[in-house]
Amino acid sequence: MAILKIVFAMLLFLFPLGELARFDLGNSIAITLNDILLGIVILVFILHSAFNKNIQKNFNSPLLMPMAFFAGTGLLSLIINSVNLKQSEFFTSFLYLLRWVLYLISSAIVFNMLNRKLITENGLIKLFMYSALFISLAGFVQLIIL
Repeated sequence: MAILKIVFAMLLFLFPLGELARFDLGNSIAITLNDILLGIVILVFILHSAFNKNIQKNFNSPLLMPMAFFAGTGLLSLIINSVNLKQSEFFTSFLYLLRWVLYLISSAIVFNMLNRKLITENGLIKLFMYSALFISLAGFVQLIIL
């Protein structure tokens, strides 16, 4: 679980960079560093849960079914309207839906990390504050230098 905490902290710390760490794949399709780190966090969490045989316990949340219904409705809508979309538009729309689902899963991961005392609310707040301070200072440096 230590690697999960490290990658999760990296994700939160680098979250404000968002579009700056963007990899353009062409046809207006892009993946950000946040997407990659989020995927790693989810993969590590699922592998850890699978090895400990408690996946169902980790994803037990009363909000999971309504959110899954919403995501399923979005996917169904995307499939139905795929005839009206260009291939690049369809793929871009699908990536937005996938990104939303990944953030949905990350909420379950944060909930479980808080319940297991792997992280604290104060720790999350401090990490967000340090991240904002770092980005603000980097912005001032950029302003002075450029």
